[in-house]
Amino acid sequence: MQEGFKEALGDVAEALKFENWLRFYFIEEKEDGLYVKIPKERLKDIENKYGPLFELAEKLNNEVIDQAKSTSEVCTFVWRTYDSTKYSVGLVPSVFNSKEMQVEMHLFYLWVQGHEEQLGQEFMDFDRWLELFEAWKADEKVKNYVSSITDAPPPDPGEDSTVH
Repeated sequence: MQEGFKEALGDVAEALKFENWLRFYFIEEKEDGLYVKIPKERLKDIENKYGPLFELAEKLNNEVIDQAKSTSEVCTFVWRTYDSTKYSVGLVPSVFNSKEMQVEMHLFYLWVQGHEEQLGQEFMDFDRWLELFEAWKADEKVKNYVSSITDAPPPDPGEDSTVH
């Protein structure tokens, strides 16, 4: 594993999770599409609490948002903030393409989907989301699930892997 990989994985995953959190609480539907609308007082909290992630919140705020734009803005933010500035050139792309990143984000999206009702009952700041997610990941059932998906052998390229 490359030096700094684990830290870079944490930073990149945090940016993706943060963007998801923004869309979860601050999405607003208008006639011409979905917008991220962060109230001024919340934006101030984000600036005070989340350092570099504030730039991402500020960039998305008051903008029409769809999956393509969201992905583009997060990737641009990650590359500008971390690749060759905080981490060596090439480390960020290797994080994006890693199995560890895929597993982490798969778990995060599963967690959000499974806890959507609880998360939507009241506003929770991003730190609380991360806290709850880490507690969920520490559960024995989740650990077993992670083992089952990370320890599975890769598919045999000789086998027909087409799903019918």
